[in-house]
Amino acid sequence: MTQGPTQFSAVPSALGYLYQVRYALLLLIDADADAEITLEKLDDVAFERQGTAEELLQFKLHINKTATLTNSCSDIWKTLRVWSTNVATGHVQPEQCRLVLVTTATAPPGSAAVMLRSGGARNVAEALRLLMAVTAESNSQDNKAGYEGFLALTYAQRRALLNSTFVIDRAPNVEEVGHLLDQRLRIAASTEHLKAFAERLEGWWFRRVIASWRDDKNPEVIHRRLLDAQLEDLRNQFRRDSLPADFLDAKTVEEGKLPDKNSLFIEQLRRIRLGAPRVQDARIDFYRAFQQRSRWIREELIWQGELEQYDDRLLEQWKHLFYAMVEDGEGLDEAEKSKRGRALYTALLDVERHIPIRTEFQHPYVMRGSYHMLANAPHICWHPDLQERLIRVLQAANIAPTSIPSA
Repeated sequence: MTQGPTQFSAVPSALGYLYQVRYALLLLIDADADAEITLEKLDDVAFERQGTAEELLQFKLHINKTATLTNSCSDIWKTLRVWSTNVATGHVQPEQCRLVLVTTATAPPGSAAVMLRSGGARNVAEALRLLMAVTAESNSQDNKAGYEGFLALTYAQRRALLNSTFVIDRAPNVEEVGHLLDQRLRIAASTEHLKAFAERLEGWWFRRVIASWRDDKNPEVIHRRLLDAQLEDLRNQFRRDSLPADFLDAKTVEEGKLPDKNSLFIEQLRRIRLGAPRVQDARIDFYRAFQQRSRWIREELIWQGELEQYDDRLLEQWKHLFYAMVEDGEGLDEAEKSKRGRALYTALLDVERHIPIRTEFQHPYVMRGSYHMLANAPHICWHPDLQERLIRVLQAANIAPTSIPSA
């Protein structure tokens, strides 16, 4: 029987981190060109300028949309505890920094949270009075640290803190933030490719945020110009004469994900006595090309017909070099035949002979891996003695071996 999350479930915490990271990307897209942002440094999210915090944001995600932002709720007091501590220690100067609580909860009429919204109804004095009343009347143990932190400030510090505090309630949830990101990206990607574009941008963003946390005591600042550069790179990848390259970093792959060591294309490489390191590289290139081509098809970035035309171009290049190899090959010993096969293999996979699938896609792993896929089919061979075997295989499959030269 399927059960919901237990009291020990990590789902709410995981969604909370996902929420603030995704929301941070949305905020950075909307920010000034010279904006700088950190996550989990001074606060959940912080905008800085030359090392000085200008805006600190706390995020509170409620899976239950009926959550209410009352004067005694934990959203308010956990946030005030963090900010009060930073004010007391001098890490935050409230007169110079905007403090923002972003929550999916709803502030009820007349509450302190309502008084701290931006706009004409804002009333910091009334918010302070309501919050001080809670500290005098409430016995909540969950909020005790928040009460103590707030009361440890002087009256002037409390007033300054609330002057800089702004509450954004009824904020979009994690899925709705995703929809807002899609809206922002419509100017960068066509409608049919918007989902694929957004997924790649978010993937880059999450990796960039994780990289910024390598020093957990001093997370790295992320500059808006890095986001601009990534957006420009993605725009170029999604042009009609290019394609996104998603497996550039897949230089090492778990063994279980690689093609079997007894695959036909591997046997072909062993027949030409290719060294073990190059055979392993071939397995990785096969994986990268197979995964890349499959993803392009799934996302409708390319059609099967275009892939078939590309394979035909590779076959044509192979055929010309294979003809040259088998000419005057009579009487060669096995060592020389293997040597010629290796030379053919090396020549075809050379970067100088790169055949791009589209003119601006300049990443040879797709070409190399596609050759291995053709060798696995098999539609090509490397060793001259495999020529007749290849023809027989194609004939048995009712495939006309028109691209295979006869001896």
